[in-house]
Amino acid sequence: MVIRYKHKNKDEHIVGFSLLFGLFMPNGSLFYILTPMMVMYLAWRYFIISKTTAARYLIILSILISFILFAFISSETDISKSLLRNISIVLLLLLFPFVTNTKLPNIYLYIALSYIFISQISYMIGVKQIISFFNDLYPYEGERTTYQSDYLESVAHQMSLINRSLRLGGLYKNSNQCAKYLTLILASFMIENYKKTFKQNLPFLILFSLSIIATGSRTGFFITLFILIYFFYIKAENKDLAIKLLSVGFILVVISSFLFLATSGYLSNLRFLDYEEGLDKSLLTKISILANYISSSDNILTLLFGNFTNDGINSITFDSEWGESIYRYGIISVFAFAIFYISVFKTLSKKNRIIFITLLWAISSTMILSFRASFVFMLLLSKYYSEDFISKYYLKKKY
Repeated sequence: MVIRYKHKNKDEHIVGFSLLFGLFMPNGSLFYILTPMMVMYLAWRYFIISKTTAARYLIILSILISFILFAFISSETDISKSLLRNISIVLLLLLFPFVTNTKLPNIYLYIALSYIFISQISYMIGVKQIISFFNDLYPYEGERTTYQSDYLESVAHQMSLINRSLRLGGLYKNSNQCAKYLTLILASFMIENYKKTFKQNLPFLILFSLSIIATGSRTGFFITLFILIYFFYIKAENKDLAIKLLSVGFILVVISSFLFLATSGYLSNLRFLDYEEGLDKSLLTKISILANYISSSDNILTLLFGNFTNDGINSITFDSEWGESIYRYGIISVFAFAIFYISVFKTLSKKNRIIFITLLWAISSTMILSFRASFVFMLLLSKYYSEDFISKYYLKKKY
């Protein structure tokens, strides 16, 4: 009994450390090499046979065909980063689920949230040592001026949690990327603390609210809203009629308040409430870019199986999972991913399906096709899939 407890406790810390690794390991060659190694280690330790084999193999096959076509057609030579990214994606799918059914301790979720929040407000605090720490560990390598350290220091006095023009992306620089990881942390927290009271979860939710508002991310705000509404809805299903009515009333108040604020002009400085701009400049633009690519493509093979990589001089910025998936691995891969997700979704319990809400990021960003996000998302998805798969199939067979 003691030995089993110690073993389980060790697994909790391995999963927790793996999450922090995925969230905070600095970008670079070491990260690209260590991530596949981390997946293989976890799979070696925890792998179980799942029921999603066919869908996963179909995705992997489309990636391999895409690579073969790329090798024959493309003249690109520097594809080391793309190759490592695709190797990581193949391993994540091939070895899924690669995490065992174990609890994720709250300490790791609080560390993750606090670390991101401190990185967001580092310039506002003005402590040189903190600013230098995040700049040295997570340097910005792009060309966008607003993400440069010198620029951020020069406008630090204008920063606030609700400044529309100075969105706080923290160590990720990009505020949407920051919001994506925040919502993954929130989804995991709500699952892990499903049975706790609202009062017990309140400190985490307050800190999270400050952090997500600071990003100014519309998608991040909507996904947060969906997570909380769904959470309260499934919690109310197990209560008596009075509690159900109160929960439904609370959800309606939240939705009504949001619609009022978004349409009345109040709090207009909060970027995430400007949904009209998000629809006009974000979603419709992404659809237009993808439509132009499909209509201008004269190679049926690349449409079906993709271009393998979206790096180099011919890259196209889709800013969406579905756009990137079609470009990299072809239209077939989109259907394969859909089959895979449906298979996993059907296995998950209502509580654990909260993690699926974060896939809404596919609208404006990448999840499984992002090197960092794919590891974090599949790590959590593996954990919750294993929990329900073991209880539904292994235990049924045993008894």
